Amino acid sequence: MNATKLVNHRWLAAVLAAGIAMLGINAPRASGQIVEAKVVATGMACPFCAYGVEKWLGRVHGVTDVTVDLKTDTANLRFAKGASLDAKAIHRAVTKAGFTMGAVTVTAVGFLTEENGSLVLTVRGAKQKFLLTSPENEKALTKLLKEEAAIQVTGKVQARQQGLARLALAHYAVVK
Repeated sequence: MNATKLVNHRWLAAVLAAGIAMLGINAPRASGQIVEAKVVATGMACPFCAYGVEKWLGRVHGVTDVTVDLKTDTANLRFAKGASLDAKAIHRAVTKAGFTMGAVTVTAVGFLTEENGSLVLTVRGAKQKFLLTSPENEKALTKLLKEEAAIQVTGKVQARQQGLARLALAHYAVVK
C-alpha cells in the first residue's frame, strides 16, 4: 500500500472513531459500567456555590465530569470506565462544599443475578452490585435474568440491605 492510501485509511479511521464518539456509541455500555449519577445538593444559591460543589465532586475517585444545575440543585456526574459509585465519598464531597446531600439517582449497565432470593444488578467492570427494589417489574426482570441480557437501569440509591446498596428502580431497558 502506498503512503497516500495509508494516510487516507488512517484519516478515515479517525473520522469514523470521532463520529461514533459524537453519537454516544461506546462499547463499555454493553459490558457494564456506572454511566452517570445525579446528586441533589440542597442550598446552592449562586455560581460560586455551584463551583464549590463541582470542585469537590470532581475530586471523587472515578468521576470524570461534573455539571451543576443551580435551578434544580443537582450535579450530574460522569464516571470513568470501571469506576464504582462511592456514595460515602460523594456525600463527603457535597458536605465539604458546604451543602446537604439529597437523593442520588444512578444510571448503570450490567447483568441481573440472584442473591438470597433477591434480584441484583451486577455492574461488571466496576465490581459493584445494587439490590433492585421494583416489585411491579419483578416478573419482567426475572425473565431478563434467565435470558442473561445486559440491561441499563436508572433508580434512586437507598440504604444498604444485605451489604448491598439498594436501588429503587425507575426505569430499565435491554442493552443490545
